[in-house]
Amino acid sequence: MKFPAFALAATLSTLVTSAAPVDFEREVRPILAGKCYDCHGSEKKSKADLRLDAAHLALEGGESGPALVRGDSAASLLYQRVISNDPDE
Repeated sequence: MKFPAFALAATLSTLVTSAAPVDFEREVRPILAGKCYDCHGSEKKSKADLRLDAAHLALEGGESGPALVRGDSAASLLYQRVISNDPDE
């Protein structure tokens, strides 16, 4: 999981800090689809009320708050989970 997690962390960091637009559909969604959609990919299966299948839903977040915070990657819960060494996250 290290390579996809690294790729996702780099992309998410760019998404929340960069002035240059990130194409969610092209750059983020494919990574999330492979790793996160089993639990956070549709209305029917949305663990902790978090959906990651659309950019606005990731920014909206779930029970723990916004998954992404624009301009502050350190505050992004999704970014924190991706870079964590905790196997439960």
